[in-house]
Amino acid sequence: TFYYGYFEARVKTTGAKGSWPAFWLAADRDRDGDIQHPPEIDIFDNANNGKDSTSSMVWFGGVVDKDTKKQGGELVWGDPAVNRGEYQYYQAGKDLTTDWHVYGLLWTPTQITLWLDGKRIMTRNYRWVDKTGELAGPAHVLFNLAVGGPWAGRFGIDDKAFPQSFSIDYVRVCQLSGN
Repeated sequence: TFYYGYFEARVKTTGAKGSWPAFWLAADRDRDGDIQHPPEIDIFDNANNGKDSTSSMVWFGGVVDKDTKKQGGELVWGDPAVNRGEYQYYQAGKDLTTDWHVYGLLWTPTQITLWLDGKRIMTRNYRWVDKTGELAGPAHVLFNLAVGGPWAGRFGIDDKAFPQSFSIDYVRVCQLSGN
């Protein structure tokens, strides 16, 4: 666990309705031994509920407010295919579950920048703080494949499509140095 760096993974995700693969960072224990949420940085969520979240959309960002789950920080730059609503996502224009893709995040003390297949998709201001505004514990990397729930499963689950998998070719993590 540490603060700030570059995180990258080459993955192939599932496209089944009701599935929710994700690559993200969450806070570990802080100096007092407590675990706080927020903060969280979603390098990608690919929750497919078949209607308002599909396999051609990449959801991303940094959650900072535990009660509202709103993403924090001003969007500094976004590709034209980035939805700039309350919750930002990138509309890829193609199914992202049929091939391998490389997702990347550069996390600095003041910003996060996300890439998909070497293409920058957005930069936003972001501070890694807990709900009190204090620096949270260092981050650790998480990969998971969830099924169902209030987002991916809200319009049902395609039970016939399972079993499914979330394949990871490689993960690269580089901590930023002091300079």
